[in-house]
Amino acid sequence: GLDKAFRLPNDVVASLTRTERSAIMSVLKARDIRSLRSHEVTVYADIPEGLTEAQAWESYPNLMRHISPFQEELEARYAYDRNLMYWEWSFKRSLTFFTRNIAKGFVPCKERLSSRDIVRFTTAEPHYVATQDVTAFAPKTTVKESVEYMVAYLSMPEVTQWIRVHGLMKGEIAEFSERPLGDIPFFALDWDNQEHV
Repeated sequence: GLDKAFRLPNDVVASLTRTERSAIMSVLKARDIRSLRSHEVTVYADIPEGLTEAQAWESYPNLMRHISPFQEELEARYAYDRNLMYWEWSFKRSLTFFTRNIAKGFVPCKERLSSRDIVRFTTAEPHYVATQDVTAFAPKTTVKESVEYMVAYLSMPEVTQWIRVHGLMKGEIAEFSERPLGDIPFFALDWDNQEHV
């Protein structure tokens, strides 16, 4: 997808018009993640699909100025059998999930545990999205525990120790995709037990 073409530096973000600000997204990348709560994000261009090049330049000139130097590389990328313009993302990962106004938890897909005491599980604002270096999760509708509870539980040193022993480890690196994340034992609250509540 040529990530660098869409990732916006602070000076470009500062120069955006109101219309252009509606065509950006806040991406929580693995390097931005902090334990429990993350506030740092990377801003990405997200120009709506279906525009002509003239329309894109007219409505989003600062974004197009940033993206256009990468045109040749963008036109050569894999487009998932879609006829994409060079300023459009080739693959918006789990967009339906990310655009739902729900709280989510994030964890880096690969976490080096040789230099960390605990895995960096974090809550994410409802409008934050993730790219391929982060795995996102949210409670199913049948689960009463909040995402904050889930993240706090997963951030316990005992859970990190379980991951070290039983998780998907490659050397000192823990890997988190849907399956390894789902294998972590979870302490569900007994909502009829006042001590749990």
